[in-house]
Formats: sequence, structure tokens, C-alpha cells
Amino acid sequence: MDSEGTLGVITKAVLKLRPISEALIRMSAAFPDIESAGLAVGKVFEARIVPTIMKIINIDFVRSIDKWLKLELPEVEALMIIDLDGTKEEVEKLAEKVEEVLKGVGAVEVKRVITAKKWMNYT
Repeated sequence: MDSEGTLGVITKAVLKLRPISEALIRMSAAFPDIESAGLAVGKVFEARIVPTIMKIINIDFVRSIDKWLKLELPEVEALMIIDLDGTKEEVEKLAEKVEEVLKGVGAVEVKRVITAKKWMNYT
């Protein structure tokens, strides 16, 4: 079955607008293998946490980034980058919960990026 000739019309859309966040926390989590990093994605969403950004980077990309930006990233098979936003209290609670979830599925290291320079370079 193909989609040739199929037409879809959107008749209604509901948008949720959010104010600009007052706080943002960027976290990194190091995993010994790509599978546990992938499992972590599902576990974060199961915990009803919806990050602003969640990226998984494999070892080759981690090495390339580290060589270029000299961030001293851990030598692991997978690195996850997570951004959380909201009020200061919300992001603090979410970051603690995310750290617990990530360690529960095998993260060997979880860090929060704290300096402005590291923040801008650590994407």
C-alpha cells in the first residue's frame, strides 16, 4: 500500500505555550555501552521527566569532540547530554531524579555542567 493520492487536513491544533525558563541545568551521563544509554532514555520518560534536550553520543563522536574542544570527556562507549529547564526548584528536583534514574540503569558517571564557559561549549 502506498500513500499516493492520500490527503490529510489538520482541522484543529492545540499548542501549549511555556514562558521562558528561569533556570536550566545541563547534565552529562557516561555509559559503558550504547545499549544502557538507550535504555536510560526510556527510563527517563517512564519517570515522567521530559528533558528539553536528550542526546546520546557514541565513542567515536565523544573522541572527536574531546579532541576538538578539549573538554576532558570520559572515555566511554556512550555519553548522554541532558538539558532540564523550569524554575530553579523544579530543575533541582528534576536533576536529582534524573541522576537517580541514570545511575539505576548503569551510568558510571553523572555530572552537572556549572560554569558559563563549559555551558556554551558542552552541547
